[in-house]
Amino acid sequence: MKRDAINHTKLKKLSRLLDVPAYQAVGILESLWHLTGREAIRGDIGKLTDQDIAYAIDYRGDETQLIESLVRCRWLDRHKRFRLLVHDWNEHADDTIKKRIQRSGIGFCTPETADNGGQRRTTADNGRLPAP
Repeated sequence: MKRDAINHTKLKKLSRLLDVPAYQAVGILESLWHLTGREAIRGDIGKLTDQDIAYAIDYRGDETQLIESLVRCRWLDRHKRFRLLVHDWNEHADDTIKKRIQRSGIGFCTPETADNGGQRRTTADNGRLPAP
């Protein structure tokens, strides 16, 4: 987990929305990020159902409430094509994930690139070179 995330207001809000202690909210997020790294490396976690996400992270409460809370706190973002994206996954994924993405050439799903099938934008798309 990112060092600053544990004290972030978003974490405290998630803890309250799910009525769980902060340490359990940390575990939910850490488990979600490990799941994403295994099964949705591009950040497109919405390819899994809410129920599958809850099962995979061993969340035993209501899976709809879990997902709604994660969206409300901006740990997940809704997307019209991919249903759910891990918020800023391309920035916060660990180096191992970033290297796997780079080697595979598939690119991260982001709000800016997701409608492009996850492909990087070119200078023609936004006037700038793609980030390395």
